[in-house]
Amino acid sequence: ACNPLLDRADHIWRLAGFRDTSLLFGHTKESLHLVGTDPWLMLLMRILIMEFNNLLYPGRWFCRYGLKEAFVALRRVELKTWADSPPEFQDSFYLATHIVYAMSAYSGIKVNFNDCPWVYRYIRKSYKYWMKQEKIKLTKDPDTYVDVDGIGEVVDCLRGLGLTEASDAMVCDGTVWLLEQQQKPGNFPVTFQGDSGKVRLKDRSAYDAIHSSWVCTQALRDRDFQLGAPASRKWAELMQRLVKQTRFDTLDYTPRF
Repeated sequence: ACNPLLDRADHIWRLAGFRDTSLLFGHTKESLHLVGTDPWLMLLMRILIMEFNNLLYPGRWFCRYGLKEAFVALRRVELKTWADSPPEFQDSFYLATHIVYAMSAYSGIKVNFNDCPWVYRYIRKSYKYWMKQEKIKLTKDPDTYVDVDGIGEVVDCLRGLGLTEASDAMVCDGTVWLLEQQQKPGNFPVTFQGDSGKVRLKDRSAYDAIHSSWVCTQALRDRDFQLGAPASRKWAELMQRLVKQTRFDTLDYTPRF
């Protein structure tokens, strides 16, 4: 049933010259250590997609490098914190959540905390920062920015560990907070640093308009990890190998979080 789509993908692959992995991903294997925090997010998602495709169809779309090389390089990418500039913190925060998504294949499998403890420490501390900002917003300055999408991704990542409202206080508090933000039509607020949130949805890009509702509803759903599915089982085995081979449970620098 998938053959027409696969044939189309093969055609585009050849036409675009994507056998050249540097063209496919926009970076050579040798230049990964030069990639900045912001570009890493999209690069990581592209690598994840191809790694999963090649898990399903081994050898069909050759890539010169993949998640193994990405994990090695990411151990050296310093995650900036709330103490740094807002753009630096935002880039680092969303890279951190997408590292989790890469490991779990977007919640296809349950991730083990010990596979990458530093990223979960960072994510939890980021949540605490946003909740401090929320307190300031409620008691002192209503214009204080709180990242709705970010809190949604925190809760989503923690649920990916198999945590629930019953087993983890942050998942519980975050779930309650998200439900309090949900608007009457069912969507979630769309706000960005430096904007009032009063821009009409139709004046936003399609991605910006839908992203908060996308991530927040994902954060609120129960998890049913399909560990018996062949693809999920293979992905879990792959992650177990890669984490060990790349020492992804540790960083190549001393973090400030």
